[in-house]
Amino acid sequence: MTDVLIADDLPEWREYLYDALHVRSTLSCDVVTNADDAIKYVDKDSYKLLILNRKIRTYNETKKILDHILEKGLSVPVIIYSAHFPHVVSPISDIRGEQIDDVFRNYHDRYRNVVCFIDKTECSDENRDEIIDVVHKTISFRQKVSKRIDTEPLPLRPTLEGESRKSEMARDRKDIAIQVIISPELNSVLKQFHIDIVKDCEPIDGSLYYHAKIHSNIYDRDLSIIVYCQSEQGNSPSAAAAQRIIDIWRPKCIFLLGISAGIRGKIKIGDVVIPRIVFSDILGVVRGGKRLPRMGADNLDYVMTQILRPYECDTERWHSALHDAIRQPNPESGKEDEYRLHFALYPTMFESNMYSSNSLLRDRRVIQKVKKEINEQIRIGEMEAGGFIQTCRSRSKTVPWCIVRGVADFGDDFKSDEFQRWAAHSATSYLKLLIEDGLRVDHIE
Repeated sequence: MTDVLIADDLPEWREYLYDALHVRSTLSCDVVTNADDAIKYVDKDSYKLLILNRKIRTYNETKKILDHILEKGLSVPVIIYSAHFPHVVSPISDIRGEQIDDVFRNYHDRYRNVVCFIDKTECSDENRDEIIDVVHKTISFRQKVSKRIDTEPLPLRPTLEGESRKSEMARDRKDIAIQVIISPELNSVLKQFHIDIVKDCEPIDGSLYYHAKIHSNIYDRDLSIIVYCQSEQGNSPSAAAAQRIIDIWRPKCIFLLGISAGIRGKIKIGDVVIPRIVFSDILGVVRGGKRLPRMGADNLDYVMTQILRPYECDTERWHSALHDAIRQPNPESGKEDEYRLHFALYPTMFESNMYSSNSLLRDRRVIQKVKKEINEQIRIGEMEAGGFIQTCRSRSKTVPWCIVRGVADFGDDFKSDEFQRWAAHSATSYLKLLIEDGLRVDHIE
C-alpha cells in the first residue's frame, strides 16, 4: 500500500509536496498530473490519503476524482489545497482554530471524504510544516477508523434504519451530551475537556462524535460525555443534530452550548446566559401572500430547573479556568472606549430570556425590537435553540435539556474572531464547573 497520492498539474507544487511528504517525512508517494491518471491509481492501490489541487487544470477535473471516489464507496480521506483559502480548515484537525469555511462545508456536505482544505499561496517552510502535521493527523485518524470498522469502507451515507438501531443498542448510554454549532465552540470544548481529536473521536454515519469524562464532585465519579458539532447554523440543522445525538447515545440530559448576540448596554462580551424562557419565531403563518412569524415560548426544562436551582457557581474558579484557557482579546485601534464599556474580563452569568430565529443577527435593532414588543427580559438572540428544544420535547419522554450561551457581539460592527473565541471559552468553562459541582445526573430518571 502506498501512503499518499498527489494530484496536481503545477510542477512546483508537485515537487514541494513530494519533498515535504516523502523526503522529509518518509511517506511513500505517487504523483500524477490529471484526473484520469489519478482515477487509475486510486483503482489499483489502497492509499491512506489523497492530496488534490482544488483546480487540476479545471475545477471539473478535481470533482471528477471526487465523484469517482463517491461512486465506488471508497473510504480514503482527501485533502484539497487551494490559494483561495487563507488558513487550514478541517473537522479533524483545525490547526489554527478558525471557523470552517463555507466553501469547505459545501464540499464536505457532498464529498464526506474531503476532510481538510489547506492554503497554498506559497511554498514556505511554515506551510510545509503545517502540511506535514495535518497529513499525519489525517492518516492517524484514517487508521483509527479502519481499525474500528474492521477495514470496511467508511460509510458515506446513513445506514439503513435497522442497521442503525442495532448499532445504537450496543453503545453505552451517556450521562451528558453537549451539542455545539461552529468551530470556536467545538475548539473550546476540546481544549477545556482535554479531548484528543484522534483517540477520543468516533465516526458514525459520516459524523464525528467526541468522547470525554468529567469528574463529578457530587458523586465522586467520572461522568461520561459525548460532544457533537453540527457545523451548520440554523434551527433545522440543530433539531436534526439533537435527534441524532439522542437516538445514538440516549443521554440523561443534553446541553446546547455556544455563542450568541447580546443587547448592548444590557450585557457584555463574554457574559454567559442560561435562558429561563426561549422565545422562538421559527414557525409562521401565511396571510395576505406574506409569511408572518408566529412567536412561541418555551420555559427551561422542568427537570433541569429543579436540578440546577440549588447550584451556585464559584465565580473565582470560573474566571480562573477561563483565563487559563485563553488570553484576553486586545481592543482594536480606535475602539478602546467601547472595549472598556462592553467587554467583560470577569464575566457574569445571567438567568434571563432569549430570542431564537432563523436569521443571523447582523442588525442590533432586530433583537431590540423583539425585546420591546415581546419580553423585556430578553438579553440575547441566536438561531439554534428553537429547533433544539422541539427535538428534546418531541420525544415520548422529554429529554432534559439546558442552553448555555456566551455573548460574542451585539449584532453590529463591534465584533471579532477573538470575541467569538472568548465567549465560547467563557460558556464552556462555566458549563464545565456546573457539571463538576452542580449537575445531579443520577437524579434524572
